[in-house]
Amino acid sequence: PNGAELLVTDGQEVATGAPLCKWDPSSLPIYCAEGGKVRFVDIKEGETLRKEKDTAGIARLTIIEHKGNLHPTIQIEDARGNVLKGYP
Repeated sequence: PNGAELLVTDGQEVATGAPLCKWDPSSLPIYCAEGGKVRFVDIKEGETLRKEKDTAGIARLTIIEHKGNLHPTIQIEDARGNVLKGYP
């Protein structure tokens, strides 16, 4: 979602129940329903992604509003590359 803070990196292995992103301090993060490998789709720095540091110096990845045909999604894939779940 727009404004989402990504908690995973492209190619990272995740376990079932791992948090993938959060988008509002007052809301809950999205949790992974399937374990597997993270694949970023249409998440491009400067177009749909902003890297920033908070006041503590911690780097954060944030999905930003975008135009065009890009649809930022986090996909979870199995060992063969089959998409198990997608999180827009």
